Amino acid sequence: NVRTYLNRVKMINDNYEIIDANILNIGIDLDLKLDPSSDKNSALSAIRELLFEKMSLDLPRIGENISIGKIIQKINQIVTPKVESVKAVKIIIKTGEGYSDTTYNIASNTLSDGSEIYLPQNMIWELKSSGDITGKIS
Repeated sequence: NVRTYLNRVKMINDNYEIIDANILNIGIDLDLKLDPSSDKNSALSAIRELLFEKMSLDLPRIGENISIGKIIQKINQIVTPKVESVKAVKIIIKTGEGYSDTTYNIASNTLSDGSEIYLPQNMIWELKSSGDITGKIS
């Protein structure tokens, strides 16, 4: 269906490559230090919701790497509760019911400084829900 539609609307010199992508469901595990004036009891759930909302507005493309720096940047944009510092961000693979069965070795495909996780050109990562964001607050 996509090919038929594109053949009708494309220009003569236009080329489209249609790729079947493997979906890699991820989770994010956070270790955060809050501003002393923030309420630690409700902070994690608020941060999870706000971070998921920000991540949902900036969806990845097929073959796009997972950037830890972009995740930290989105965390730092959260105004309330205020995060004083991001101690660690860890990406985990989510599996089981409701998730894809795609597996991937994160450790061997992470840049040496831990700032980016490389993905193959036929893979796209997905953060399904705010419940896939976990962590601890100090």
